[in-house]
This record gives sequence, structure tokens and C-alpha cells, in this order.
Amino acid sequence: MLGRSTVQITGLRATTHSVPVHVPLIERETYVPIVFVHMETDEEIDGHGLTGRIQRFGVKEFINKELTPFLEGKSPVETEALWHQMHRTQNPRSQTGPIAAGQNEGSRYRHSELLLNRSVNVLQPNVCYIGGYTEAMKVAGMA
Repeated sequence: MLGRSTVQITGLRATTHSVPVHVPLIERETYVPIVFVHMETDEEIDGHGLTGRIQRFGVKEFINKELTPFLEGKSPVETEALWHQMHRTQNPRSQTGPIAAGQNEGSRYRHSELLLNRSVNVLQPNVCYIGGYTEAMKVAGMA
């Protein structure tokens, strides 16, 4: 039986860098911008990661100013719970109330994706689009 992890995040820092890369057929030196993330824990276990280059300065600031205070003191092992908490606290749209969708989806499998990903709070299958009353009832059974 697995117990709860006692490891806690003690620090998180993001920095921007330009990394030289070799590109075939280009004679001059080319640089790729990245955001490097360094995480520290109370048990001296370090974690490192890279993010994409799109809006790298905004990503760096968001990690340093918003995510660092949020993640410090939490367990890095409980990733699913942390993702859920970050979505609810950092995503302003998640605070607007229930989200309803599905009226334009053409299969129950797409509705199951909406449910599994917790993308919506209310499913609205359209009987005409989904393939009839029986398929709509199967979607209702998944909810």
C-alpha cells in the first residue's frame, strides 16, 4: 500500500536562455529561446524541465510570480491533484460557473472525452446530431 508522500517543494525558479543549435544549410549560428525550470525539494531532490519558446518571458514571469507561491509546500508526487488545483485557481474561466456543451458533437465517444477531461459540467447531446434517442440515452448514462 502506498502512503502519502512527505516530499515537499521548497523552491521553483524559471529562467530564460538562448541555446545555440545547428541547422543544416544555414551557415550562421542559430539560437533557440527556451525557459528552463528548476524545482527543489526538502529532501534535496531536484527537478528540471524545459518549456517552449512561445511567450517565454510571460511564461517565466507566470512561473516565478504565480506558480512558485502556489506550489511551495506541496508534494511534487501528487501531479493530478496539483494540475486540478492549478486549473481551478489559475484559470479565470473556471470561476465563471458551469460550462455546458455537446450540442454539436456527433458521437458519444466525443462526449466521453468531454467527461473524462472534465471539460464541461453539463452535457447537452443533440438527438438529431448524435444518432438518435438511443445514443443520447447512452451519453446520459455516462454522465
